[in-house]
Amino acid sequence: MENNLILWILENYKLFLIVLLRISIFIFLLPFFSVQNVPVLVKTIFCVALTMYVAAFLDISVMYFPLKTFDYFLYLVIELFIGLTISLMLRSIMGGLQLAGQIAGFQMGLSMANLIDPSTGTQSVVITEFMYIIATLLFFITNGHHFLIVTIFDSFKIINPGKIIMNTNIVAIVLETIRNMFVLSIKLMAPVIVILFFIQVAFGILAKTSPQLNILVISFAINIVFGLVFISLTMQVFWPVLARYIDATIKSFPVVFKLFAG
Repeated sequence: MENNLILWILENYKLFLIVLLRISIFIFLLPFFSVQNVPVLVKTIFCVALTMYVAAFLDISVMYFPLKTFDYFLYLVIELFIGLTISLMLRSIMGGLQLAGQIAGFQMGLSMANLIDPSTGTQSVVITEFMYIIATLLFFITNGHHFLIVTIFDSFKIINPGKIIMNTNIVAIVLETIRNMFVLSIKLMAPVIVILFFIQVAFGILAKTSPQLNILVISFAINIVFGLVFISLTMQVFWPVLARYIDATIKSFPVVFKLFAG
C-alpha cells in the first residue's frame, strides 16, 4: 500500500504540490494551528494527510497543468494568495478577541505585568491569554475545525488550481472582515470598558474631594477586582458573540471562492 501511495504521488506530483501549498498556507496561518505550542512536525503530517485525502477526490488530469516551470510556478503563487486570503479573514476575527483582551487589560492596569505568550513568542496581557484559551477550547468543542476542513475541501470544488479572477468585491469582503475585528473587540469588552471608565471618573472626583487619600494605590486593586468581576459576567455572552462572527466569516468563504472563480 505504501508503494502504491508513493507511486501515486510521483505520478501526480503537480496536483499534489498545488493542493499541499493551498492547504499548508491555510493550516499554518490559522489562529488555532499556527501557535508555537503545536509542533511543526504535527502540522506538517496533518497537512500532508489532508492533502492526500483531498487530492484523491479531485478529478483533475495531469495534463491540466502547464509544462513550463515558470507557468507552474505562477500556479503555486496563485495558490499561495488564495491560502493567505482566507487565513487573513479568520485571523482578523481572532485578532478582535486579542484586541479586546488588550483593551481590558490596559484599563485594569494589567498591561504593566505582561507575560511572554508561548503561542506567538511575544508579550501579551494575561486577560488576552485567558480569553484566547477559552475561545480555542470552545472552538474545538463546537467542532469548528470540522467546518474549516469542509471549507478547504469546497475551495477546490469551486476554484480550479492556479485559476483565479481578481475582483474588487473580494477586497471589500476582506476589508469588512477587518472592520469587524474592531467592532467585535468593542462588543466583547463593552461592559468592562464602561464600568472601568465610571470607576476612573469616581476616583477623579474622590481625589478632588479627599486629596489625602492615595488614589493611585487604591485604584489598582479596585480596577482589577471590578474588571475580573465584569469579565466573568460577560463570559455568558462571550462565546455567542464571538461564534456569530466566526460563523459569518466561514460562511463568507464560499462567496470569496466564487468571486475568485469568476
